[in-house]
Parts: sequence; C-alpha cells; structure tokens
Amino acid sequence: MEIKKAKSKIFYANRLSINSNYLQLSPPHTLYLIVKAATGGFIAGIIYFAAIPTYSLMLSLNIRTAILADAAVITTLSVTTFTETFAHCNSAADMAMYLSTEMNPAKLERELDDNSNTFFIASVDGKDIGFAKVRNSLAPPELEHTHALEIERLYVLRDYHSMKAGAALMTRCLAFAREHNYNTVWLGVWEHNHKAIAFYDRWGFSAFGSHIFMLGIDEQTDVLMSKEIE
Repeated sequence: MEIKKAKSKIFYANRLSINSNYLQLSPPHTLYLIVKAATGGFIAGIIYFAAIPTYSLMLSLNIRTAILADAAVITTLSVTTFTETFAHCNSAADMAMYLSTEMNPAKLERELDDNSNTFFIASVDGKDIGFAKVRNSLAPPELEHTHALEIERLYVLRDYHSMKAGAALMTRCLAFAREHNYNTVWLGVWEHNHKAIAFYDRWGFSAFGSHIFMLGIDEQTDVLMSKEIE
C-alpha cells in the first residue's frame, strides 16, 4: 500500500475567478510572501492563516472519476505529492528508484486501463490538486472473511491541504465502497507517517497488522488499517 504517504460530503460554493499565477501559488501563499517581504514573517504568518479559510470557501472543490486520458495528470500528481511527502526522510537513490518504476506514465496508464482499479481526481477551479486510487485486490489474511476494498493511494498537493481535499477524496472512496457492496475498506500507511495515521484514525480506521513496503532497496514497514462500511 503506497499511502505514505470530516465526515459529511464537502461542497464549496461561490466560485471566484482569481489570477494566482504569481509563482503558481495560492492567493493566501502569495499574500504571505508579499507581506513577509514588507513587514516580516510574524505578521505575514497571521495574515496567511487568517486568509486560508476565507479563500477555501471561495473556491469550488470537485471530485471526478479518472479516465485513461488522465494518465499524465495522475503521473504528475503522483510524483509531485510523493516527493513532497517523503523526499526529506528517504535517500535520493531510493526515491528515484521507486518513482521511476512505480510512478511512470506507462505503468499508470496500465493501472487506469485495469478494471480492478478506480482513480478519483480532486480539482479546485480547474486545477488538479490530488487523487485517490481504490482497487479490488487480494486482501490480507486478516480480512479474508470480508468483501474488502483497498484504498491504495491518497495524495494531495501540499499547498492545498487546508482545503480538506483529502477528506473529500476519502468521502468519495467510502461512497464507492458502499455503491459496490464492500463491507470493509483497508489501507497501508508508513509507520513513521504519523500525520496520515492520525487522519485515518479520525475516519474510524483501526490497525490490524503490518506488511513490508519496499522503497527502492529500503525495507520499510506499513501499518495496515481497516474500517467497516456501514
């Protein structure tokens, strides 16, 4: 499982067209840089965190089911978000090996073309900011007695974490599980990714085991977590 990586459906109204091309950052982040340059980091930080909730409500967050033509989008999001999350705590060689073998365009095209996989893409006002992948895979032995769906990946660009896109993607994954009569969802998360573990815990997932995840030549441990579908 590669997620190394609230509860009602989220809808954002009042679409607002904003030119945020400045450094390709969100307006709150752009404002932060401008104010920081003029007044210093402390005041800029206050303004930044005050602006995020207002800005988020002005934008429209959408979740769509990916198609084969989205392979390039999925590839870019995969490489960018995985690097943002794990590059600082893994070797460059292991990261490069994993990304080149697991997150290349040809492999992701095959995954999109496989009916056992379903991808969801989160976008904000036309910009793709994250994705999730669920699959009907061979469940761990502990879940053999259930009809289980795996959430294999769930990633959101760092600059958009405040918009709760991860929660929206999780909502869609759980809805998919209900729609297809699964009674359990499960996932694996790196044992050192405490932020992700806390996120899944808030969604009602519980640890039930572990398995080995190879990042390049580094043998790592993923915590396995599951949740029953009501």
